[in-house]
Amino acid sequence: MSASTQGTVIVYQAYGDRSFHDQVAYSLASLRAQGDSATARTVVYTDTEGRYRSFGAEEVLVDAKKIALWQGPLGFVHRFKIAMILDAFVRYRSHVLYLDGDTFWCAAPARLLDEISAGHGIVHKFEYWLGEGPHHDWLHRFVRRVQAGRLPPLACDLPRNIRMLNAGVLGIPYQHRAAVLQVLMLTDELLLRCYQTEWLEQFAFSWVLPSVTPVVAAHREVEHYWDDKFRARAVVTELIGEVMAGRIGPLDRDEFRRLGARLLPGGEGRWHKAKRKTRRSLHKRISWIRARRLARERWLQSEAYLTSVDDIRRSLGL
Repeated sequence: MSASTQGTVIVYQAYGDRSFHDQVAYSLASLRAQGDSATARTVVYTDTEGRYRSFGAEEVLVDAKKIALWQGPLGFVHRFKIAMILDAFVRYRSHVLYLDGDTFWCAAPARLLDEISAGHGIVHKFEYWLGEGPHHDWLHRFVRRVQAGRLPPLACDLPRNIRMLNAGVLGIPYQHRAAVLQVLMLTDELLLRCYQTEWLEQFAFSWVLPSVTPVVAAHREVEHYWDDKFRARAVVTELIGEVMAGRIGPLDRDEFRRLGARLLPGGEGRWHKAKRKTRRSLHKRISWIRARRLARERWLQSEAYLTSVDDIRRSLGL
């Protein structure tokens, strides 16, 4: 069965805290608000049954064991995303358009679906060249040391310059599904070797996806509010009951921002920022200790890991 006969499946993940479920529900409502043009098959991988059927979405249930397996031994939450996209390729034999929960639709997905059908990759937007942005100091230093030969090479050759792509939206044509397996393996290697774990899957997609296909941005169609999530969550919490009941529709981009500023004028707040920074620093240190142990145990060369990769490769038909 060819991917062309199956079209594109739009995929979300929703598990854990209720706020994540509310964000996905809001995003699905915004997709439905685009009218008849938003007719792509939509699927939510979730730990909560029955929440999303009213939006016309199918549900794939994932239990705690599956979540832990897809997050990997270091509990890297964004590894789940990669494994889920691979599962969607196997399950639906179609192109995949993935969205983070902290998104909403501002326009119909028709252009993006056409781009994927034409064999092009989709990302939310192009950001900046590695080393020029504010978030990737450790990652940038690691890459430069590998390129200079001061650290052992990675399994794949690094390009000289890497432009970071926002992975809040990812469109992968079915014929390029092997690239997502490469992203998974690269992410696993980086998790064991790079102290900074944030954005590693974004870095891997930024490296791999443009190497196999032209990439286009989805920021005109989709708003991704990761950089103002506290205000955005306040908006979603305020509106989700009315939206779920069908009494109001999702807000447009400007209305959403204005309501967020009104509900939470100070944003996250200094105390919450300091607390989050401390928690993230502690988590990073613990993850690094675990990563070094896995590296010493040669996890990537273990029979269990290599068998899991071979199983994925076979299930993808590669």
